Amino acid sequence: MHRPVLIFLLCVIGLTAFSQSKQKPAFSVSSAVPVKIPIDTNRWYQLNNISNGLGQLFDGNLYMRPFTGWGKVLSNYDSYYPVLPGETITIRSIKFFDWEGIMKDYPLTLYVITDAWKRIKIATFTGEQYNTWVGPYPERPFVFTLDTARTNIKYIVLNSWYEYPAELEFCGTYKAPAKSTAVVKTPVKLKNFFGINAFEWDFEDPNNPLVIDETRMKAVKSFSGIRHYMDWEKLELQQGSYTYNPVYSGGWNYDTMYARCKAEGIEVLACLKTIPGWMQAAYPADQQDGENTPVKYGKDFSNPNSYIEQAKVAFQYIARY
Repeated sequence: MHRPVLIFLLCVIGLTAFSQSKQKPAFSVSSAVPVKIPIDTNRWYQLNNISNGLGQLFDGNLYMRPFTGWGKVLSNYDSYYPVLPGETITIRSIKFFDWEGIMKDYPLTLYVITDAWKRIKIATFTGEQYNTWVGPYPERPFVFTLDTARTNIKYIVLNSWYEYPAELEFCGTYKAPAKSTAVVKTPVKLKNFFGINAFEWDFEDPNNPLVIDETRMKAVKSFSGIRHYMDWEKLELQQGSYTYNPVYSGGWNYDTMYARCKAEGIEVLACLKTIPGWMQAAYPADQQDGENTPVKYGKDFSNPNSYIEQAKVAFQYIARY
């Protein structure tokens, strides 16, 4: 069969990243003399379901702390800032602007990951001062210079809880990356922006689920993309046993459906939803629900390892399609 390229979305946890700035600044700094290191706020990748970026941490406003959104899945998480090919950053000093609020029990911590993949802690912010700049060491708040300058940086990592300083500055030496090639704008037809939510029965007749129903397919072809909603149990009705053609639950033929989408130029966004019966059975009788968070009963929602069962079915699905 022809195998379509699918984008896989785990709808339940929805870990996302958001960049606040809309335009990428054109940095041209290249200096061996200590300077304020320019930060492209588009690059920060927050490993959580956040609503706003970290632009406010670098916007020069000393009296407005970043707000990244409510209802986060993870209470403590990392944000990554990658150093681009050809770019060089050496951090010699760090300044946080401590406006208000104390976060000693939930500090913001800065790390670097070197080109040898070593994660090194370089600074901590606890908010114990007020309306003043502080340095990387809470016990020496007005010392800004690092005890050891950090070189060969591959990533800057910011570990946070619920709060931030109002501003963050890095000082050191900086070499800008090579200028990137301008993006060529290619016109896209309006019809290519329209998609629709769909299920397998929008392609295949429930009375004959192994083949495409041309009448149904005619309607689907009006769109250039679909979001395929499918229950987890379609792929894994029994734990560890995976089905696609036909699936155990309903007898649908996913191979044929996706091959036809490929042939018609329809992009598929696969959306795995609900939890299978064998996972529901791990819950007390009065808490069994197909819409439960996709972890077995009693596991920690904030621990990525708790989602191993869903990760396995996602791996098998992606490996096939």
